[in-house]
Amino acid sequence: MINLDGIEWSIAKWRAVAKTWFWLNDWAGCWWGNQLVADHPKIKEHLSNCVRENKITMIPYGADAVIDVRVEVLRAPGLEAGQYVTVIAHDNQFNRWVAGESARYFCGAEECSDRLDDVLQNPSVLGEMKAGILQRYKAAFAWEKVLAEYEALLVQWLPNREKESAL
Repeated sequence: MINLDGIEWSIAKWRAVAKTWFWLNDWAGCWWGNQLVADHPKIKEHLSNCVRENKITMIPYGADAVIDVRVEVLRAPGLEAGQYVTVIAHDNQFNRWVAGESARYFCGAEECSDRLDDVLQNPSVLGEMKAGILQRYKAAFAWEKVLAEYEALLVQWLPNREKESAL
């Protein structure tokens, strides 16, 4: 069982040697792994170009909920507990899937500034964003859910004990 990124080789920040190494690892993992784990639907889609789709399971990365933050950490940038923007993200297919419909997205500095202004001037929007983001977190990224998905997948691959005892 291998958890593959699947697209690391395509990221511009890597030099040719690193890209080649990542691509070779991606290729080898696809062919030698019995079961592949993708952490995003687009990664699963990419991997399904290399292997049959039933060889791939999509399980997102888990995350800790940030519920209690030390007040001094918030004060440094001028924030108050419960009164800050939850998610404003660059607009791309990966962020949209992770953050969901409750986040605000931007393409470029001016649009980012506009999104911040919109949210900061409308407290009700901020409340809706927080509720939606928390719901998205619980539905997809809470550790209990992610670990249960990994456990279920691992159990599928356990040897059949009846077969072992019959041998």
